[in-house]
Amino acid sequence: MRLPLLALVLAWPAFAGTPQDAGFSETTYATGLSEPVQMAWAPDGAGRLFVTEKSAGVRVIENGVLLATPFATFPQLYTQSECGVLGLCFDNAYATNKYVYVFVTVSASEQRIVRFTDVNNVGTARTTILGGLPTEGINHDGGALGMGPDGKLYFAIGDNGVKKGVDGDLATLAAKVGRCNADGSVPNDNPFADGAGPINDYIWATGFRNPFTLTFQPGTGKLWLNVVGSTPDGQTEPHSTAGYEQVFVIHGGDDGGYDDYEGNQPAGSRYTTPFVRPLIRPKIQYKTDYFGEPGQTRALAGGQRAAGSVTFSTTTAHPYRVGQAIVITGAGALDGTYAVNATAGTTFTAPAAGGNASVSGGSASPLVQGGAIAGGAFYDSTAFPAEYRGNLFYADYNAGRIMRAALDAQNQVESIQLFLDDASSPTDVAIGPDGALYYLELGSGEVHRVAFDTVPGLVVSPTALQLKEGATGQFTVRLGAPPAADVLVQVHKTGASGDLDVTGGAALTFTPANYEIPQAVTITAAEDADTLDDTATFTVTAPGLDSVEVSAMATDENLGDLTLSASALNVTEGQKADLLVSLATAPAGNVKVRVRPTAGPAAKVVVKKGALLLFNATNFSTPQIVRFKAVPDANTKNEQVTFAITGKGQRTRSVTVVSQDDDPSAPVFTSTAKTTAVVGLLYSYPAATTGLPAPAFSLTAPPAGMSIDAATGLLTWTPAATGDFAVTIHAANAVGSADQSFTLTVSDDTPPVAFIIEPREGDTVSGTNAEFFGGSVDDYGTVQAEFFIDGNLVDTDTNRDAHYHLHGAHGLFDTSTLTNGPHTLQMKVTDDKQQTDTATVQVTVAN
Repeated sequence: MRLPLLALVLAWPAFAGTPQDAGFSETTYATGLSEPVQMAWAPDGAGRLFVTEKSAGVRVIENGVLLATPFATFPQLYTQSECGVLGLCFDNAYATNKYVYVFVTVSASEQRIVRFTDVNNVGTARTTILGGLPTEGINHDGGALGMGPDGKLYFAIGDNGVKKGVDGDLATLAAKVGRCNADGSVPNDNPFADGAGPINDYIWATGFRNPFTLTFQPGTGKLWLNVVGSTPDGQTEPHSTAGYEQVFVIHGGDDGGYDDYEGNQPAGSRYTTPFVRPLIRPKIQYKTDYFGEPGQTRALAGGQRAAGSVTFSTTTAHPYRVGQAIVITGAGALDGTYAVNATAGTTFTAPAAGGNASVSGGSASPLVQGGAIAGGAFYDSTAFPAEYRGNLFYADYNAGRIMRAALDAQNQVESIQLFLDDASSPTDVAIGPDGALYYLELGSGEVHRVAFDTVPGLVVSPTALQLKEGATGQFTVRLGAPPAADVLVQVHKTGASGDLDVTGGAALTFTPANYEIPQAVTITAAEDADTLDDTATFTVTAPGLDSVEVSAMATDENLGDLTLSASALNVTEGQKADLLVSLATAPAGNVKVRVRPTAGPAAKVVVKKGALLLFNATNFSTPQIVRFKAVPDANTKNEQVTFAITGKGQRTRSVTVVSQDDDPSAPVFTSTAKTTAVVGLLYSYPAATTGLPAPAFSLTAPPAGMSIDAATGLLTWTPAATGDFAVTIHAANAVGSADQSFTLTVSDDTPPVAFIIEPREGDTVSGTNAEFFGGSVDDYGTVQAEFFIDGNLVDTDTNRDAHYHLHGAHGLFDTSTLTNGPHTLQMKVTDDKQQTDTATVQVTVAN
């Protein structure tokens, strides 16, 4: 297994995080936590930070002080490996109902989402919202939890460390993002819901190895998911070493691709049942456990910047991917860090500000980010300079780093920069009511605060507010600098709905003594009779200071639910398919339901029956038919059309209809071969094509011993000698044929490179549950690591994941068996050819 994120750490050397940007400073905000995992600020402006402690419960930090009484503990709690108290979030109507939700492992085979009611910093009325969530009692339990703008709970669970729920498995929530109503019931519009059918109705999206944290983007409400990476084991495109950490934007029905893909998702879909599920590609990705190894560096032939974009050419094929941050050096005017947005064999492009420039020479290498992506948060305050607003800040547990990604108006990544270094195993990031960035350290059990030192004007946090109709929400205001005299701050509604109003804090007074203490402004969303979400804009003003706008949206919960028999249909050209539509609840009057195309080539799929449906209080639950027909055409493409299904007082639903082409067509290759191999080790490449009927595969004059499966296109070969070998794959059907040719370079096995991640050189370690783990880099893969203390072999961890732990898991380095003073730790890795490398660190034991 690759990096269980959580471990019992009773003692750990303290690190002071180092901001990389000028004008920022870091301080310790709170101490005394045990195994902190995730955190969230209570959305009432009262300065209370809630933190999960993995092996205990939930704690509250109030104005920098850790309260002695836990907010919550659990009578059933299982804490082995990555299990325990993991995620938490607040209800969108927390100011009214005081609900707090917690994701917790209760046994070696079950996890739950539990709700508490906050009464004076103590969780009461413990209620299981959703039980029976999968775990194997080891790792990859996920734990991400959040309430979306729609008032639904979203949660994520990994593959449980055993690749459970991956690929096409829809029977379990393992390796999935799930979605439920706030009471734990199944939302009517969940994309996979089939009632009594075999699919787990709570599934929202599929194909995720270990989705550890999630966050909702202010303003857009989009769900961003952080997924911890791996070393691929027999994946479609094997990597020489580790896999990729990934950040996704998730929609219902999406497929993240695991365990076939990890950052290398192709265009298209893996599955067409129960509907066509689009493969999604990460917005951000970085190579797992890359710490500057030379194999990722490429010499540059040149670079050109023009019209807001830069293109670099490498002298040889590069491994860089869309969403990676690449550091350019030795290229003069083009030196810097860039976020890749397009790639080819020897070129890659990225957004770039500045005038036209052209250079030759230089080198490219990935930005070192780490190997275990942790929590993230969008910056939604005015306490940092304007260019930081809307940035996504995310932490990496392995490297102790926090990165920031800037996004453009279309939500595409413009840049990725290192923001903070030297944190002690950070697990989560959050933006405080004072506008500072806070991060949680599992290593030290501390919360740290990063602030911008000079903040003129008004500090407002957040600037995008989400609440429920009939409930209240808060944002906070403070001054960034001490005033010469008292300052009156006022809040006015300046746009849109009359159902959202300021009901507290419309006038706030700040003095030279209290100017930096946040004060709350309360917005109330009135109940109304319509079925529309309400929005409004509020302007915060003060004499002589720039005003700040706050947007607010209240989700309407009066809407009824349309019930659909499917959320996607596949129809062969010239054929028809039916969708059944009904209402979940009786309407007060007549309801007209309309079916209209909203995306895709509308002429390719037409509604032959049921474009307008009529429901009333009598027939609302009787399904009515919407009949789609796929129109034949002359091309050989599948066509996808999305239809919106709308009715007054009902939540809009959508259905995707794919017109599947039945025209015979010649094969076209859609896959790209890996072009390197190692003597004596198996090389495999699954060639993929389009074409009807399905083509048969063969090899043209292949090297000795190479073969290909005629039906599947899987090419396999164990090369016996070094050299360059010409390979040609032939695909043919009744319509035509295609060839794919490439040169496969076979090299002798090179020795691996070992590196120890924790502890670091010169660290002081103590306690019975310290850390000792590391990784390896190899041209094919390592098979084991041996751990030595003062020259004595104490353990062997055997796996092909290129990531190894003393005794096989985190937190199992018992330093109490060693004498106080200096000790030598070594990790020796071995590859398939029995070549080895050893990494060594010197530490001091202090018990």
